Amino acid sequence: MKRALLEHVFSPDQLNAIFNDNRLAQRNRQWLFSSVVALMLLVVCKIHLSVRAAYRNHADSTAASLSSFYDKLNGIELPVSEALVRETSSKIRSIITRFRIAAVTLLPVIATVLLTAAKSRQPGV
Repeated sequence: MKRALLEHVFSPDQLNAIFNDNRLAQRNRQWLFSSVVALMLLVVCKIHLSVRAAYRNHADSTAASLSSFYDKLNGIELPVSEALVRETSSKIRSIITRFRIAAVTLLPVIATVLLTAAKSRQPGV
């Protein structure tokens, strides 16, 4: 059940909607916002020790270069970052409160969700 709830919070459609609703000038070209978030969360959750390691481990599912990833990451606009934190934390807080789940127990589930998403993500347009 935890996994299903978190798959909804971190679904590519949800993440890309956050990007599209809050972006000012940035667009999805080689990297979808959801793919950037998935790769970064693999590093944050310590599945991989660096962005480069995460990229190399999932290179078969990425159509774009590492330098284009860094370009996308460096260009993420503040309103997009703020909305990502606001919306995902609000949803996770609701899950924790409603189901009385210890926050620390969600990390392994988030990691599993992200690994699954990273393997199935589609290249950006």
